[in-house]
Amino acid sequence: MWIDVEGSPAWDTDVEWSRLDGAFRPGTIGAFKLKGGPELRFELERVELLRSYSNTVRLPGLRVRFTHEVESIDSRLNVVRHGAVLSGPLSWVLAPFLVRKLRAALQLALRNMLTQAELKAHVAAAA
Repeated sequence: MWIDVEGSPAWDTDVEWSRLDGAFRPGTIGAFKLKGGPELRFELERVELLRSYSNTVRLPGLRVRFTHEVESIDSRLNVVRHGAVLSGPLSWVLAPFLVRKLRAALQLALRNMLTQAELKAHVAAAA
């Protein structure tokens, strides 16, 4: 689901659209538009297929690095983590506002992703 960047608004409901301008690998640039917000560019940084990736959005005075990880506990259980790290000279000013918004958005996106993944697994098992 992560590498389907164009399909991510189906589970990341704060995003109106998103695209990746190349392969899902470090250094590739993409963009997304927040609902009711601006269009932002991002860069894929670290990519470990089927395990994790990170991408960074750079704004004047602020850098937001998003992390996405999956850890297999056993054959039936995976732990998925989404996170964000703020840095830059404006991070301390914006953090009180952004941390609440980012936490809520990441939690909702993770719940939506889980629901869709479980539905896909159920459909695949029934086929």
